[in-house]
Amino acid sequence: MADDHERVGVGMSAQTLIDELVRTKLAGRKIDVVGFVDALLELSSETGEIQCRLASENALGFHAAGLVWETEVDASRGKLRMLCARLGALCNETNSAAVSPYGGEGLIRVPSVNGKGWMVQFKNTPDYQEFRVISSKIEVAANV
Repeated sequence: MADDHERVGVGMSAQTLIDELVRTKLAGRKIDVVGFVDALLELSSETGEIQCRLASENALGFHAAGLVWETEVDASRGKLRMLCARLGALCNETNSAAVSPYGGEGLIRVPSVNGKGWMVQFKNTPDYQEFRVISSKIEVAANV
């Protein structure tokens, strides 16, 4: 992802990067949910915040870096539900408070990098799916 950050610095927009991630990690039947979420978290460190919602059965809606757009992806509802579930699992791995797989708020922390983390809010029900990731400075105790 370091190459992607360098490209952001030379003018490549968050929209272009997210669209590329959707094409390379979410399109088709063989998807990489873990890789997509990891790359999105890193990108949010540059943009500050990224939001995603279901736009239609074949599109996800994104809001990042002051831009709002839709990106086509097949089976978007199911894929968005997987993204929300991954975010919830990451919150549960690094947070003492349990986060439901159907939604909630939590923190994702990187203990090896003091202060790096993300606040996450998501809804993941059969009727509604969305998430919001906010890059944040988080104090991490040495024993976390």
